[in-house]
Amino acid sequence: MGCCDPATSGDGGGGCAPPAARADDAGAGPTRAPRGDASASASASENNGIFHPPLHLRRIQDADLTGKVVLVRVDHNCVKGGQLKDAFRVDASLATLYNIVERGGRPILMSHVNRPKDKKTKRVTVDDADAVAAVARYLTRKLGVVFACPEFRVVDGDGIVDIDTSVNWLIEDLRARRVGGVYLPNTRWFLGEEAGEGSEAATRFATQLAGLADVFVNDAFGSWQPHVSTLGVAKFLPSYAGLLMQRECEARSIHWFPYDRVGVVNADP
Repeated sequence: MGCCDPATSGDGGGGCAPPAARADDAGAGPTRAPRGDASASASASENNGIFHPPLHLRRIQDADLTGKVVLVRVDHNCVKGGQLKDAFRVDASLATLYNIVERGGRPILMSHVNRPKDKKTKRVTVDDADAVAAVARYLTRKLGVVFACPEFRVVDGDGIVDIDTSVNWLIEDLRARRVGGVYLPNTRWFLGEEAGEGSEAATRFATQLAGLADVFVNDAFGSWQPHVSTLGVAKFLPSYAGLLMQRECEARSIHWFPYDRVGVVNADP
């Protein structure tokens, strides 16, 4: 889900060239014991309260975030008709955001909202009903800092084709702490998000996203689709699992009940 070792970087487009990926990044955590069988799936209480993420999961706790811009994929798909309908889903990601800021990082958030792409016509409709603005306003009120939402040129039927260099002004404000965070537009408004791995549009979007930040954190366990914002960008940046992602993976590991030859998974904590 975009939390494993990053692959080799490519060149970015426009003003957003990604930094070289580091396959053996110093922040990578040690290999951990697998949690798939009964002997290895003890709860945190049975391990003196120590949390053990699943095998090979690179944790945000292991990353050096000092002075880094951190691109965070969250699951804030809780907007209907332009209104926030489920604040709990936003609140669930606050621990990861606090961890980033407390350790010297500056957050750029992104999430999908609804399904603005028509499956039959493949047209992308950019409409305020599917905007992240309501989430950004909630975070601004809740945390007392501004979460700024950049705007990009929309092409009829294609949605947003490029992340243009106008966003660089906001990133400067982010680094200077004039804003508390940046919240990118609905990821499914972007032409490359669902274009398919290996396509020109997907690769272009991935490199442009990577060019915005130094580190990628995936905290969107529920967004399992292999889209650019969950998988593609992880090939170009050092990538880690956020705290919510870790808890969800732990719950999945603990509540894995074999029934005959069928694995029944309960992902609820």
